[in-house]
Amino acid sequence: MESTPARVRTNLHPQFGLSALLWTTAAVALALAYLRGFGVAACLGGFEITALALVVGLLVGKITGQYAASIFWSVVGAMFGYLSAAGAPMLDPVVRYAWGFVGCAAAAMVAVFSPRHLFRSLAIGAASGGAAMLTVLTIPFLWGALSPGGEWRFDALCAPLAGAWMGLAVVAVEWADRKTPTPRYVAGAGLMLAVIAGNLAGAALFPWWT
Repeated sequence: MESTPARVRTNLHPQFGLSALLWTTAAVALALAYLRGFGVAACLGGFEITALALVVGLLVGKITGQYAASIFWSVVGAMFGYLSAAGAPMLDPVVRYAWGFVGCAAAAMVAVFSPRHLFRSLAIGAASGGAAMLTVLTIPFLWGALSPGGEWRFDALCAPLAGAWMGLAVVAVEWADRKTPTPRYVAGAGLMLAVIAGNLAGAALFPWWT
């Protein structure tokens, strides 16, 4: 009977265990508490974007057969994008939702199609992020809810860059999940906490922005 080579490492991290539940609950609770500081509407927006991300994750999972990766990264990406936008209250609410979809689309697409190839992940993330931003903003723009000269144009230009960064984050977290003892749900929770910390630091350093 042949022995298993030492260099072969089996990933034994549970996808949905007690630790995953505790880490996810703690991260979501802290995120909602942070959003509550911006008012009830922002907190409800967090619930809504999370619910929509779950739907997107289920649909992508049904198409690709990768339910765990698509659901996990859809939710993490959506909260990452939405929390980032929540730190700039001057943004139009529609744009905040759009940033949530940028993170959702970029993270989910990279996770199911190319989580191990850096440059391909950057391209997929950029394309998915840009498409998500334009998709969400097109209808309110056609209805006249967004002015042609509004600041949303800058957000639309930045969306592909943010999508590429999200792709990089997915590749890094998936690599750590395979090669280190750090499971991806811990790193995913850390991403959301890092956004909150960055927003708080930004508000302290640049109070004029808020």
